[in-house]
Order: sequence, then C-alpha cells, then structure tokens
Amino acid sequence: MVNGIKEGDIVSILSLNIPETTYVIYALNYIGAVANLLIANATAEEIVAILKETDSKMFVVLDKMLDKIGEIQCPVPVITLSIDGSARGLDKFIFKLTGSKQKAHISYKEFLNIEKADAEKTKSNKDMPAVIVYTSGTTGQPKGVVLSNGNLNACAIMCAMSGKNYQPKETFLNVLPPFFSFGIGMKHLCLYVGMTEIPILIPKVDNVKKMIKKHRPNRFVMGPALTDVIETYSRNDLRFLNDLTGGGGAISLSTERRINKILREKGSISKYLSGYGMTELSAAVSMNQNDKYKEQSIGLPLPLVNIKICDITTGEEVRYEQEGELLINSPGLMLGYYNNIDETDNVIEVSEDGTRWMHTGDLARVDRDGFVFITGRLKRIFIVTDEKNNAYKLFPQRIEELVQQMEEVHKCGVVVAKDEQRGYIPVVFVALNKTETFGYILEKIHNVIIQKLPMYYEPKDIRIVEEIPINDNQKIDYRKLEEMCGIV
Repeated sequence: MVNGIKEGDIVSILSLNIPETTYVIYALNYIGAVANLLIANATAEEIVAILKETDSKMFVVLDKMLDKIGEIQCPVPVITLSIDGSARGLDKFIFKLTGSKQKAHISYKEFLNIEKADAEKTKSNKDMPAVIVYTSGTTGQPKGVVLSNGNLNACAIMCAMSGKNYQPKETFLNVLPPFFSFGIGMKHLCLYVGMTEIPILIPKVDNVKKMIKKHRPNRFVMGPALTDVIETYSRNDLRFLNDLTGGGGAISLSTERRINKILREKGSISKYLSGYGMTELSAAVSMNQNDKYKEQSIGLPLPLVNIKICDITTGEEVRYEQEGELLINSPGLMLGYYNNIDETDNVIEVSEDGTRWMHTGDLARVDRDGFVFITGRLKRIFIVTDEKNNAYKLFPQRIEELVQQMEEVHKCGVVVAKDEQRGYIPVVFVALNKTETFGYILEKIHNVIIQKLPMYYEPKDIRIVEEIPINDNQKIDYRKLEEMCGIV
C-alpha cells in the first residue's frame, strides 16, 4: 500500500506527456493498482462522473488542467503535477496534495523516500487490469477500455518482433499522450526495447517540427492531421529518420506519394508506413515496413495477430480481394469495456474454439500477398434511395477519398443529413490548400463527385472551411462537423 492506494484500486489521471505522468502510471502498476487515463477534453462534469463510477481513490491532475474541475467539488484527494517543476528537473518537482483541509507540499524526491518502505511489488499476472483508456467518442459516448498487463506487454513484444528492427539507444518521437492506447503502447515499447522516448507536450505542427529539428529522432509516428510536419519541414536533411509510421486514419494516395517523395529527396530511408490499430486492441495490430510496403494499405498483420474478412450480411469469411468487415484476434484484445458487459459482447465475438474476435466496424479486403486495405467504415454506411425507390449503400469515405485527390483540396470530411426523398444525403466539408475562388472550386468539386460517383452521392451542400476539425486522437471529428451543419 502507498499513500492509501492498494492492489486493485483505481487512480484517475488527467495529464499530458510529461515524465511524471509515466512515473505515476508505472508506480501504480508496480503495486497492482489501475491507472484510469482520462481524455484531456473531458468536461468537469464528465470527470466527476468517471471518478465516482470507477470508485477512484485519488485524482492525479496536471496543474495547468485544474480549471477542468472548475467549481465542482472533487470527491477524492487530488495530487497536482507541475509542468514547471518537471522543466527544472526532478529535484525541483513537487506534489501538492489537496481535496482535504490538510495540504502537503513535498518534493518528488521526498515523496519517494517517505513511501519507499511501504511500496511492495504486487504478484502480478498477465490478466490483471493495468490501465483504463477511453475511446475517442466521435460516433458516440466514450467508453472505458480495460487493458491488462498481458495486453500492453503483447503490444510491445509484437511491435518488437514485427521486422521494424527497433534498436536500443534509438530515439522515438511520441506525439500521442498516454491517455490514448497508442501513446501508452509506444511508451511501453520504448522501455521494452531500450529506446529513448521524446515526449511532446502539445502535438501541434510547429511544435513537432521544432522537436524534429532539435532531437533528430530515428522513429516517429504521426496521423493525418500532422502530414504538414513533413510537407512543410524546411531543412533538407531527414537522413536520421529511419521509420515514419502513419496511423489514426487514411491519407490520400497523392499525399502519400508526395510525402514519400519528400522523404526520399531529404535522405530518409523511410516511406510513409501506414499502420492500423484500435484502443480496444492495445494500439497497433498491422504495419507497413520499408521492405514490405504497398501504397494505401495498412500493411501486414503483426506476429501473433490473426485477421479475417467476413461478409457483413452472412458473417461468413470471404476470399482474397473480397470486401467485408475486418475482424481481429490479438493478444492485445482488451479485457472489455469498464462496467459495460452488453457493449463488450456487442463487439467481441467468441468462436466455438474459444477464440475472441474483435469486430472493428471497418470494411476491408486482403490481397494475395497478405496486405490489408481498409475500404470503408461499416458504421458509416447509409441506405439511400433513388427516384424509383431503389435502395443503395452510400459510403461517405468514397467522397472524401475522391475529393482529397484534387490538387486544390487539403482535407475533406463528409457527414450525412436525413432527407425525405433520398433517406440520407451527403454534406461535404473542404479545407483548401490555398485561397481559391469559392464559386469556381465549389462547382469543380460538385462536378467531380457527380461525374465519378453514382448519382445518389450528389451532395446536399459543399462548404469551404478554414480547417477540418480534428479530435484528440488525430482523426476527423465528425460530431463537430454534424454540429456545424445542424445534424445534431
């Protein structure tokens, strides 16, 4: 027991990618407690609700994020982490214990010395819960994903065995905070392999470029929202970058080729190596590699990962090159959603031999070389009708992929609105690469859609915006787009 926290207790954490966040997570794991990692954009009401639902024994929060609590009375003791203290070095770092009448201000070093005698390592096993991380909530309420010791260890081991040849003393630029499964998963990979992690506090394009210039990392993982990092990187030398992995969503073929050209011209041996993962799968389950790579694919499954493509109507496994839902079996598959058995059972299918399969909700196909290609989102399929009342399936992603191939377009996001005649009708949002004559570009986008896609893809509206909203997981925030056009 440490400071009243014992094996099996839950401690909630609201923080960013500072070293002390890592120390707290691993200290909790050491004694068998569970780190409940809250998403940074959670509201004060959501925070208090989660603290109560999880029966958290303590709340660890970054001092700069204390405003999240506001005037609401926090139901548990609060430990504040200091960015300023961390910046000055560990000896200057302090904990501030609040939540009660007594306030203790002690240095991090003093805190460790006081509690050291009581900190006994738990007799852990692979099925013990280690962390709770939350889904992004772009298509519904965020769900708490319970990941075990075995899940996170498997993720690190599978990545290390993937053929990417991670080496001790290499540097890894980590733009994702630990409250995402990929953030904590890659942090654990660094510790497992012996790489040096370079955490980024605020993963904005300019900040990331500065960190690349300063630290010259060997490894870097980024999402679609950060492609500008490479495209606008001013220096001509990227020889130090051996592995640029992409995740969190697809980029267009033209963007992928443009990034690959820049990498090649600046001396990097890497391509844009798309991968695939889910919070529920402890992050990565497939990756491209420099010597095993296909454009627009999410690569090959990692060792110990099994995949199958199943017909969305019958559930039967389909053949090579046929489209269906992507199901994944992996040792990284979560224990389940916290306190939500029904939702867990909805997404995890158990076969007759006991194998657990995750329904990803993504449409995919596998080619004869084993490369996986994401072709759409099952949950973003809408039934539309024509003037003869014939029913068709509309995939918003098809519009996004088509429009993003236009040289004028930087990013495209598509949502759908209900329509009395057609059932559903697309609404297209576009951010441009540069200032264009709106009337001209709107007409051009409309013409491309109606010429290249079936008539039921014709949009209700095309809107030019300064930027497409991105959530904390570096994916298009479709809920915000829906709010922008009054769908929700």
